[in-house]
Amino acid sequence: MHFDNVNSLVGRIGVRFAQDFGAPTWLTGAPSTFTAWVRPNFWYEFLGDPKTKFSSATGFIPFAADMGGTTFEINTGFTTDIGNGAAIYANASYLVGIGEHADGNAYDGKLGVKVAW
Repeated sequence: MHFDNVNSLVGRIGVRFAQDFGAPTWLTGAPSTFTAWVRPNFWYEFLGDPKTKFSSATGFIPFAADMGGTTFEINTGFTTDIGNGAAIYANASYLVGIGEHADGNAYDGKLGVKVAW
C-alpha cells in the first residue's frame, strides 16, 4: 500500500444565530446563563484529491477519491453555565454534500463540560 501526499484547502462561510436566556442556577448564588444557537455553514474543498495505491501481482492499483466540492452543514447546540467557571455544552450537526458528485452525508454530536480556572 502506498499513500501520496494529500493537499487540502477548505473554505467556510456561515452565520451563527444565538439567543441568551436566564436559567435557574445549579449552585446557590451563582449566576447562570443558557445560550442556544443555530449555525448554517457552507464548506468548499478546493484541493481534496487523495490517492492510494494497493499492491497486486501485476503492480500497484491506484484508488482515487474526489473530496472536492461543496458541503452544507447545519449545527445546533447550547451552553449553560453551572457556576464556579463551569458550563455544560452540547451540539449536533448534519452535513450533506451538494453538487453533481455529492453522494454522502455525516452526523456529528458533542456533549461535555467546560471548566475555566
